[in-house]
Amino acid sequence: MRRRVPIGLSSTSAVPAAASAQGSERARRSLHLATALGWYAFVAGLLSFMGWAFDVRRLTAWGGGISIQPNTTIAAAAAGAGLVLLTRGRNKPFAVGLGLLSALIGLATFFEHVSGVDLGIDTLLTFGRPWGARATVAPGRMGPPASLSYALLGIGLLSAHGGLGARRVAAGLGLTTVAIGVLSLIGYIFGADPLYSVASVTGIALQTSTMTVAVGLGLVAALPDRQPMRALLEPSGAGLLARRALPFIIVLPVVVGLLMLRGQTARLFDPGMGTALLVLGLIIMMSAGLWWCVGAVSRHERALAAANRTLRESETRFRRLADAMPQIVYVLDANGQLTFINQQWRNYTGRQEAAAGDVAVGVHPDDLPGLLGGWERARRSGAEYAAEFRLRSAVSDDYRWFLSRVVPIRDERGDIVQWYGTSTDIHTQKQAEAALRESEQRFRVFADAAPAMLWVTDPDGACTFRSRSWFEFSGQAEAEALGFGWLDTVHPDDRDATRARLLAATTHHAPFTLEHRLRRVDGEYRWAISAGRPRLGPGGDFLGYSASVIDIHDRRQAEEQLRQAAKMEAIGRLAGGVAHDFNNQLNAVIGFATFAARDPGLGARGQHDLQEVLKATEHMAGLTRQLLAFSRQQVLQPETLQLNAAVLDGSSLLQRLIGTHIKMTLDLTAEPTWIRVDRAQLLQVLMNLVINARDAMPAGGHLRIRTSRSEAAVLLSVRDTGTGIRPEHLPHIFEPFFTTKALGQGTGLGLATVHGIVTQSEGHIRVESRPSEGSDFTVLFPAVPVPSGAAAVPASRPEVAPRPARLLVVDDEEAVRSVVSRTLEQEGYEVGQARNGREALECLARVQGVDLVLTDVIMPELGGRELGERLAADFPDVLVIWMSGYPRDAAFGDTGPAGAQVFLQKPVPPDVLVRTVAGVLAQRTAGAASLQPGPA
Repeated sequence: MRRRVPIGLSSTSAVPAAASAQGSERARRSLHLATALGWYAFVAGLLSFMGWAFDVRRLTAWGGGISIQPNTTIAAAAAGAGLVLLTRGRNKPFAVGLGLLSALIGLATFFEHVSGVDLGIDTLLTFGRPWGARATVAPGRMGPPASLSYALLGIGLLSAHGGLGARRVAAGLGLTTVAIGVLSLIGYIFGADPLYSVASVTGIALQTSTMTVAVGLGLVAALPDRQPMRALLEPSGAGLLARRALPFIIVLPVVVGLLMLRGQTARLFDPGMGTALLVLGLIIMMSAGLWWCVGAVSRHERALAAANRTLRESETRFRRLADAMPQIVYVLDANGQLTFINQQWRNYTGRQEAAAGDVAVGVHPDDLPGLLGGWERARRSGAEYAAEFRLRSAVSDDYRWFLSRVVPIRDERGDIVQWYGTSTDIHTQKQAEAALRESEQRFRVFADAAPAMLWVTDPDGACTFRSRSWFEFSGQAEAEALGFGWLDTVHPDDRDATRARLLAATTHHAPFTLEHRLRRVDGEYRWAISAGRPRLGPGGDFLGYSASVIDIHDRRQAEEQLRQAAKMEAIGRLAGGVAHDFNNQLNAVIGFATFAARDPGLGARGQHDLQEVLKATEHMAGLTRQLLAFSRQQVLQPETLQLNAAVLDGSSLLQRLIGTHIKMTLDLTAEPTWIRVDRAQLLQVLMNLVINARDAMPAGGHLRIRTSRSEAAVLLSVRDTGTGIRPEHLPHIFEPFFTTKALGQGTGLGLATVHGIVTQSEGHIRVESRPSEGSDFTVLFPAVPVPSGAAAVPASRPEVAPRPARLLVVDDEEAVRSVVSRTLEQEGYEVGQARNGREALECLARVQGVDLVLTDVIMPELGGRELGERLAADFPDVLVIWMSGYPRDAAFGDTGPAGAQVFLQKPVPPDVLVRTVAGVLAQRTAGAASLQPGPA
């Protein structure tokens, strides 16, 4: 079995373009002739029918001869109209109906002639005209020649709408009717009555003969692709000879015969002479016509030879051009057989000949079935064909990819005469495409695995790619995210700015960095940073952006918390410093007020005023303690306790604080809630949170205090249904002196104190709040194991009677030195003073027998720490009591004195100062554990 494979190229003898154009023009003229003949038959038949209808005999009998019958007029008009529609290619159903009508009329009438049966159709349209019976075997009946002719013409018109075989039959039927019509016309022309006037055999009207010849010739002319018109119209020498000779053969004998007939009728010559003249005239005119035709054929042959030489030259140029092309070029005949293939195929495959049976050699076995099947389908349908396949190289013995394209070449009738094709080596392109696909696959894998969400835009800024992590983050489908659809996930407050900055960057081809909030798949908006850099082509053309999106929500919150912590720490240091200086001054105020209150000469009013002063100092001392608690510099006394028990113990106090218009609910967990905190400070935290909730619910509401337990923490939650906190205020609520309350309704230290106590207790506090929806403060304390027993509460110091002793007070604040010295002198002690550590050492060197030094920790010119070290080295027997406006830890830090050494935080009440000094001296006298001066 021979394979037809589109890998070769052929050259076949092609009709020159000029000849092809001439053939098409002759075919159009043939169709125009057929149309004109059809119109003649239609109009002549219609006029003849009108002659019967309106009693105009001249329209039914030309020259006063035999009348055309009504059925004949209808059959002729129908055949002519059907012929016109056939040549125009329009309204095929109507054209078929007209042909069928002509055929039925002719067949029915011919049946009447043959069988002798009267079907009653002859007199339907005679309108009772007596002259309708001339030359007919029955009144109104068309003669046998006409009935046979229109039966054949009707069948021919029907066949002309069929396939090639049917159209060949139609042409034969047309020629047959032409012969019948011409026979009767010859009789009319030469007066041969038997050829047209014998009613039962040859009876036919003159116009019927002309219309029959017209429709028959028109039917033949309407089929230029069928014989005899195909041969008559072809651009060959035979066609040219037929076109030149046919008019002589048909017209010349008729003209010469008429001339001879007229001469004999006029008695110009006798029959013998007439015959001789007829023969001589025919010889002369036929010879002249023959030489005219021979000359035309000769010129045609010379032109054809020149065209063939041009064609051969063109084919040679084509072969050389095809052999020089880098592609494989080939030509196939109409059946798909290889007729030419260029040198490139021979060089590539190593074969010098390309027979039809072996052109498939070299095609990869996996590609061959699909290649053959696709080509066979294309060949049958006449469509263009393209396929990719692998072809083995004889040089490298490996397979390379080729792209084959085949297009059909058609003649003027639309028939395929050749197939032209090329096969192009696309192996490098296929490798590049494979590398590109692999690169794109690697990029997608990398993009999907990257911790950031990657995206790519076109030059207009529209997104063309999003990595999988984006769709997982946003919940968008790919169709939703591409283009500018991803902007729908941007927070409405950030969307316009994001769009404007992106379009501005795109306009200037500049990098961009955007921080905005994006909606996550669960509906939460999270802060993200989107950054893009321009992508440039090899020529520097802007191709768009390569960009990434990183979720920075947690980092942003951590940074905010870090900034808040740093700010709070700085404010705490400031608050601690203020509290230290304030405590120094407050210590002096309390001391001098106490001295004045002991004056026996002071009146009752003065006593009352001094008591008010002392109350005010107590209140100020409380404020400093709050500042120290905020700054985490307050001295705490932590103990292990049950959070639930502490909440229950303070619930009655909390209820009194919030009033009866607010409902308080306790929701305490059944799990252990042991924590280690200062009990008093824990109550302070609860009170501040509850008071804050009360102020947020002036019209009443619901307050819920809840405890819970996690793996490593115990949670205390205070939730209210109040006005809530505005988002812009949330970052500042733990700052000291920040308040949203009216003037005089809050100090701004409540939540700051809570934050300080919780932080100093190694806990954390967080808040959730929305305007009009209330607030929820949650405190997290580290969970501790259940204690084995209750912690012992240290007893207060016993009253100790003072004994004579020599003391030294060291402080850079003159008022503090004066108050402390005076208080101790009133108790009978001998007291010296020093402004700093250097003066204290000088004093100790001059004065012998100093028992106790009371010194401030932070001083200029040799502070308390350095003084302690010098005392421990030079005066080990001298006792030390430390004083400071800072708490112990803040004053000494990691290098401070051991916990057993005495420390007093300013302001020091006079009675506390006296008891402490007396107790320290008494312990030494009683032989108690000695107190080593200076830091441990």
